[in-house]
Amino acid sequence: MNLYDDFIEWVERNNLDSIIPTAPSLLDELTMLDLSKHRLQELPDSIEVLSNLTVLKIAGNKLTKLPDTIGKLKNLRNIQCNNNLLTEIPESIGELESLIVVNFSGNKLSALPKSFYNLSHLTRLNLATNCLKSLDEDMKKLTKLIYISLDTNYLKELPDCFGDMESLYFLELSYNQLTTLPDSLSEVEELETLILEGNNFKNLKALEVHDMLVRLNLNENGLTELDFDISKLEDLQILSLDSNELTTLPDSLCELENLKELSLTSNELSALPDCIGNLENLEELDLEDNELATLPESFSNLKNLKKLFIADNNSVTVPDMPWLEFCDKG
Repeated sequence: MNLYDDFIEWVERNNLDSIIPTAPSLLDELTMLDLSKHRLQELPDSIEVLSNLTVLKIAGNKLTKLPDTIGKLKNLRNIQCNNNLLTEIPESIGELESLIVVNFSGNKLSALPKSFYNLSHLTRLNLATNCLKSLDEDMKKLTKLIYISLDTNYLKELPDCFGDMESLYFLELSYNQLTTLPDSLSEVEELETLILEGNNFKNLKALEVHDMLVRLNLNENGLTELDFDISKLEDLQILSLDSNELTTLPDSLCELENLKELSLTSNELSALPDCIGNLENLEELDLEDNELATLPESFSNLKNLKKLFIADNNSVTVPDMPWLEFCDKG
């Protein structure tokens, strides 16, 4: 049986003939294939017949492995293999030199093959919700990455690999076991979104260089204070510090004149900085589940505030702010 016959037999056996053409000439022309959520348990070795495929979507199946022949799809630029049961990726993945977008989130990967770091054209990489314990130093070769998601793994440290990722703007590291950021991250000048939720970060002074950050999430890090000069993050618009152990906030927070959303839920705050009213562009403020009894006089200067969440505090009284669109009143 030749490769085309084998592939066509697999198509028919899995009732996919309404999605995939069964004429060899049409298979040669196929550039995009979406087999998401079809309960597939395996892909055939003969998938290599799809020589012109550029986009492969196989998310939401029951795949435990990929065939080695996946490496022969030389034109593949985008692979969406999220939410499967993969425990490993074949070494042949490194032969897919045209890959730009890779999504292997929601699998059971504990490591990446060495060849993975040869994918030098990658711009978007999603490895969230796996079992990764480490990444290789060769990740530094993926210099074109602009988007990285590594949340919900078992990473205790990251390789010092970010120095040449000049265009990286989004980095998601939530729910790992990280305590520090690699020094090379300070060289990424374009970083706009940094999500560090659910780790145990200490000594965050390295964040001060990221003056182009627009969104910073430090939820659930056991923080008792902000040990860096947050005013350096002059472009910051969204700041989330929920579920920490903060008892006070630094006055430098009030210098974030571009801040639009500030979330401080579930801390131990008994007071806000007197200068809080300086945050004149603030539109949403979440203070739920703290120990606030009063608000500073300057609070009524928050003329652009639209949403205020202040329940579960110490009977705090909200000043008259008729411009509020929503307030839970405590």
